Amino acid sequence: TGNIDQTIEVEPLPTFGYNYSTSIELDPASGSEDLTDFPVLVQVSSAPIADNLRTVSNGGHVENANGYDIVFFDENYSQLDHQIESYDPSTGVYNAWVRIPLLSHTSTTTIYMAYGNPGISSDPSTTDVWISSYKGVWHLNNDATDATATGNDGTESNTADIAGVIGGGMDFNGFNSYVQFNPLTVMSGNDE
Repeated sequence: TGNIDQTIEVEPLPTFGYNYSTSIELDPASGSEDLTDFPVLVQVSSAPIADNLRTVSNGGHVENANGYDIVFFDENYSQLDHQIESYDPSTGVYNAWVRIPLLSHTSTTTIYMAYGNPGISSDPSTTDVWISSYKGVWHLNNDATDATATGNDGTESNTADIAGVIGGGMDFNGFNSYVQFNPLTVMSGNDE
């Protein structure tokens, strides 16, 4: 939705054992209405935030090798639903979709990314990022698994895994490659 400003907080937020946090300011939504339950891509790819998101063994502050102790909170410190798309523990490069309950169209929305909790060992990702109006979301990270609760997984045929704009992607040869979703084939051609 626009630029993301990031600030490293000196004091930890009151967020259940997370030792570090950074604020993320989201530009107002375009249009004339607020957006509800809007999934926002949080993409961290450069210093200083990416350096902090490396695992402790790589000189950062993240405790879990899968980035499971990276979570998001709203301004009232209520945890937000998110879904990890990719994480590199050695570089801190991180991509996640975060469901924003209300994204204002008139003012910035501030959320917080908290990290550095040694007590977290399970994946906090949830399909709740995608509300029921999403019938399918495919990240294409080496497969055609549906990221929503609807479970519309696809079966690949003659595709190649490639790097995508956000995470993974698929290369279609334009001839006989496709992804089969029962009962229809929905993707073909050269997409990522």
